[in-house]
Amino acid sequence: MRLIIEGGGNMKKGSAVLSKIPGIFWGILLVSVLFSFTAKNFTNPLNIENVLKNTSVLLIISIGATMAILSGKIDLSVGGTATFSGMVSVVYLHSLEDPNA
Repeated sequence: MRLIIEGGGNMKKGSAVLSKIPGIFWGILLVSVLFSFTAKNFTNPLNIENVLKNTSVLLIISIGATMAILSGKIDLSVGGTATFSGMVSVVYLHSLEDPNA
């Protein structure tokens, strides 16, 4: 995505994306509050820990993809990257199996 800036403004490529962060934050907060009222055990500390554990891998990949996209160098698909790395791991682990077992 390229931004066309007229008049010599000092906006950079990533500032359009970064300006949307407060809206995303409020959306996540709204969904969290909604789930805390509708789901009985949503705010249970064990559930919050479980949600954080399950989303940590995608969070790490997403941060890396965001940095790559904002720098304007390459475009990555988080789902595609996670799927590809999972498949490479499966093929590698399958190659380590003992053929005599």
